[in-house]
Amino acid sequence: MNQHKQFFMGNQQTTGRTRSDTYTRYERDGEDGRYVTLDHHDSSVSSHVSTTDDKMVPRHDPSLPIRIRNQRQVHQHHSQQAVHSEMHNEKKTIPVVFKYPALPKDKEALLTGSFTNWKEMISMVKSDNDFVAILELPEGEHEYKFQIDGRWEYDINEPSKDDDRNGRNNVVTVKKSDFEVMEALTSDSILSSSQSANLVKQQSTDTDMARSPPGSYEQTWPPTTQKEFSQTDKPPFLPPHLLNIILNKDTAAHYEPALLPEPNHVMLKHLYALSIRDGVMVLSTTTRYRHKFVTTCFYKPTSK
Repeated sequence: MNQHKQFFMGNQQTTGRTRSDTYTRYERDGEDGRYVTLDHHDSSVSSHVSTTDDKMVPRHDPSLPIRIRNQRQVHQHHSQQAVHSEMHNEKKTIPVVFKYPALPKDKEALLTGSFTNWKEMISMVKSDNDFVAILELPEGEHEYKFQIDGRWEYDINEPSKDDDRNGRNNVVTVKKSDFEVMEALTSDSILSSSQSANLVKQQSTDTDMARSPPGSYEQTWPPTTQKEFSQTDKPPFLPPHLLNIILNKDTAAHYEPALLPEPNHVMLKHLYALSIRDGVMVLSTTTRYRHKFVTTCFYKPTSK
């Protein structure tokens, strides 16, 4: 029997932990502890050199103090915003990843922009060769800028525009279609679960598979119209089999806690992410060596 073991790496203690969370593929507010699949372009690492200009200062009043938040505070702040949004029907938000290439000598990176009215500095986390921050932003165009060890920078490889101080700011645009994609993925997940339940029910009731379907048989094709084909559903944004994440499934009582169900070959070498909780980011991936499958979970703090 093929063994599929689960290993954990990082700063989190997993001994004796019972996996009782319910997961799905995507979640808009990222607050219910669900695994999602990351896009492949997130793994790319930038290696360019940015342009330095001390005159490129964001448009905030220098006489006012600038508040600095770390990633834990950012997460808690936007978590409260998500709850407040649902209660008062405010604008929906979507997670946006901000990255800036880090040089070996760079020690600290801060992020500010129009989403904080240029009055608040958000601390970024250094990961490998990049500084990274994840924020929840509503639909629209947002300007932002980086402060690396006290000097103002902007990413020359990302979209940018001139500001009112003879400098440049980076620009990120959150489109309405971004929300539609996430809603469609959630709908596909629900549809896939419903179809699986209907298939099991149909197999249990159809005991006589040799019986012919009712109706009369003829030698002519039944009439069809273009209208029948125009009402078919659109293809899903992602293949349905990628929505079946093994970490989202419950482990049977007679199985060992470290053993997971054997995955399908299409699930291999995909990167999954758990929603950030308590300042900790959890990533997982499944690999195969001959007839053995190994799922590894990486725990990484998002704040210092």
